[in-house]
Amino acid sequence: MNRRLSVVSGTTRQAQKQRKQMDPTEQMAKTLLEDIRRYLPEATFFQREDLLHLPTFQSVATITRYARVCESVGYLLSTRRLVLLSRTDLCLPDKASQYEDEADLAGRYEQTVRRLLMRAGDDLTMPNLLRLWTSDPHLTLNSKRIALRENMKKLARTGFVVKDGFYGFRRANGA
Repeated sequence: MNRRLSVVSGTTRQAQKQRKQMDPTEQMAKTLLEDIRRYLPEATFFQREDLLHLPTFQSVATITRYARVCESVGYLLSTRRLVLLSRTDLCLPDKASQYEDEADLAGRYEQTVRRLLMRAGDDLTMPNLLRLWTSDPHLTLNSKRIALRENMKKLARTGFVVKDGFYGFRRANGA
């Protein structure tokens, strides 16, 4: 019995020693990867912006958070645990085949945005539209924001909506 206990204790000590020897960037990257899998399980792709809002780095100042996310992403890319799909888009390796780039994103979700506008009433602010967009769990909040922003610009050019302040739009007269 004593021999078994000492083997277990020895194994625990080895594991602790290995953790202490792990590079800090590797530790952060490992934690970030766990958070991606936990909090973005259905996302087909995400951006660094999405990663800034994961719990891993919430207790850190914004500039430090951004630096740590960039370091961790760089490490995960170099070890092929993340895939760079475009200049800004990232994904887990098993989701790379499901990628939709931003150019297609706005067009693909144009009808969804139009339906959101009908449900939104007079509150056409970005936070309200994002709150109403409960479908498409494979899109991150940032991806939905991009699709909304691009479609709202298009609708403003056609005269369906008019820019109203920094964050919002309002329906054009007669729309």
